Amino acid sequence: MNKSQHPFLNKQLKAQLLLALESQKELELHKSHAGVGLWDCVIHHGDALHADSQWTWSDEFRRLLGYSNVNDFPNVASSWADLLHPDDIEYTVAGFNNHVHDAKEQSLAIGVCQTSCRDHYVMHSQL
Repeated sequence: MNKSQHPFLNKQLKAQLLLALESQKELELHKSHAGVGLWDCVIHHGDALHADSQWTWSDEFRRLLGYSNVNDFPNVASSWADLLHPDDIEYTVAGFNNHVHDAKEQSLAIGVCQTSCRDHYVMHSQL
């Protein structure tokens, strides 16, 4: 029996796919009704920066940061992380890690640079 025919693996893959699809559906609903910049991440084995982690930024999130589409602000962690204000990197990473690893709700005020990085503003993130 090859791996693709193994019933446990197929069940696990289906569950992961359903979870990802449900997450995408929820994000689409929020993007079209909330009027705020939203993001979503499906974290792979507790590692948000893992290549298999799936990041999604809403169009409004991009717009608020001065970007227009997925081409200039791709759905990867570094799109946002690269914009963190240097004074806020350690604080933000610690808060995010607390949320991911300890399931603690986090409310962070984070300094980010917009496209030119001439402008700096604080965004509020509820994790």
